[in-house]
Amino acid sequence: FFKTGNTRVAIKYFQKGIKLCPSLPYAYTYLGTALLDLEEYEESKTAFEKAIELNPMDFEAYNSISFILRTKGDLKGAIRILIKATKKDSKNFVAYNDIAILQKRLGDLKGSIENYKKAININPKYFKANQNLGNLYRDLGDYDNAISSYQKALRIKPNDPQVKHMLNAVCGHSTLRPPGNYVEDLFDEYASSFEDSLTQKLDYKIPSLISSYLKKNNYETNKKIIDLGCGTGLLGLELNKYFDYIEGIDLSSSMILEAKKKNFYNKLSKIDIIEYLSTEMLDFDLFISLDVFIYIGEISDIFKLIKSRNKRKGKFIFSTEHNSKKDFFLEKSGRYSHSKKYIDNLCKKFDFQISSFKKTKLRRQSNHYLIGGIYILDF
Repeated sequence: FFKTGNTRVAIKYFQKGIKLCPSLPYAYTYLGTALLDLEEYEESKTAFEKAIELNPMDFEAYNSISFILRTKGDLKGAIRILIKATKKDSKNFVAYNDIAILQKRLGDLKGSIENYKKAININPKYFKANQNLGNLYRDLGDYDNAISSYQKALRIKPNDPQVKHMLNAVCGHSTLRPPGNYVEDLFDEYASSFEDSLTQKLDYKIPSLISSYLKKNNYETNKKIIDLGCGTGLLGLELNKYFDYIEGIDLSSSMILEAKKKNFYNKLSKIDIIEYLSTEMLDFDLFISLDVFIYIGEISDIFKLIKSRNKRKGKFIFSTEHNSKKDFFLEKSGRYSHSKKYIDNLCKKFDFQISSFKKTKLRRQSNHYLIGGIYILDF
């Protein structure tokens, strides 16, 4: 029943089985997994705890309890349960990797590095730990060790798009765009924690700035808006009270699911921006794309398609990570920055007029703010 999606029926049978034979540890693991599928976290946790009591080597149960505690925001508790797992099996390299991930989120970077290294020492071919260690070294500005870790990861998975992209970034090799699937994989992985990280930890407020601009300039409610790269729906959260029609697209299915929960969009689609602009009927007053071009690089096709295919005149509003260099550049962060000169050239080429440009604090990075550019174009 569980494997065919009849979770509630499956739970009843797991519970009947436990009544008949309460000493079977795997029955509690199955029950906990089914309850977790329904997000019944407390009951699920109780079932997994019973499974561990009967079988202290049930590592699926340890990992599941850790997941439940992470979901509830108890990162220290999640670490404690994983440490218990490593005490039962000192070779559990997956547990060491997961401990390191949580330590990084808590700011214990030294402990995180130590546990990534433990995971790698146990299993040198463990791709995820090598990749994660490279990311941590990159965040710390230790680019030599980051390069070494990324190279080890690529020897395990030579075509991994995320690691290839990050290796280009830390080596200073700018590219036109990231490898295929890089952005989709990145945001599918981080969708559940993305919004909290962006708004709470990184002090990201660009959607509210755009909302304030539109209200200040008395935009009527009958304007049609397309949110290109809508993510978890932060722009929809700001604009839904003031506009009648907001459509959103994103490359990540996990991001789309998070945006749907808000119920602010008239339509949401999982699709690449270029594919959407090339194939769909475009009839919008406002094209808005916030914190998106930093993951794309070359954006000339976006300008071309909006100008040539939209049925009416309108505005194109977007943000960039600003640089004073020529054109656009792949930063060591793995994100792209764009110069105003590059945007000016695109405007001249495709007949857009800049009605507003200003630099602003985009988001926090380490102990400083990244400077972004906010553009409002007429076409």
